Amino acid sequence: MSYKGLLFDLDGTLIDTIADLSDSMNHVLTGLGFPPHHETEYKSFVGSGIRNLARLALPETARDEATIESCYRRMVEHYSRNSLNKTKPYEGIEELLDTLKARGLSMSVLSNKADAETQRIIAALLPGYFDLVIGMRSEELKKPNPAMALQIADSMKLRPEEIVYVGDSDIDMLTACDAGMYAVGVLWGFRSREQLVQAGAATIVNHPAEIASLL
Repeated sequence: MSYKGLLFDLDGTLIDTIADLSDSMNHVLTGLGFPPHHETEYKSFVGSGIRNLARLALPETARDEATIESCYRRMVEHYSRNSLNKTKPYEGIEELLDTLKARGLSMSVLSNKADAETQRIIAALLPGYFDLVIGMRSEELKKPNPAMALQIADSMKLRPEEIVYVGDSDIDMLTACDAGMYAVGVLWGFRSREQLVQAGAATIVNHPAEIASLL
């Protein structure tokens, strides 16, 4: 198959967001009287949106709906003002995107981060590369639901099997497989090789440059 496009996840794939996510979540937790977490712990918390992050960051004894909602709203407010403090593209990503763009390949982004925040981060850090940038617009449509991935394929005027889906999580690999796209798992993000393989990754890469060689 000749691949004609790529669909990228955002957090843990294109952009290293973990420091700002953990800083904001810890700020909220301590403000509510709950213990913070080490930054590395957040790698297992992220991937399914801010509401799920808030739920997992709270102690199990405090995961009632009212507390989760309060934590979520405070997190959205604080993170929106602090999401670009430490966040940056991973090493080699801009070079990869330059290479792919020069080859005339279509590229888009699909994230479980809120749509407005996804748009803002891409506009600030990786402008001009992508045909479409879409974040989470509803809980029902968030990954691993493949609906938005398929909608993006349609908008790119490509068949799913012509698209390489690049992500760092089991959620991404499940989305790619359910959408009928070629699933590429990256190891510089938030999940292990084992998790990616178990979720259906067809290929695992250690550095962004390896993605260009696949095409």
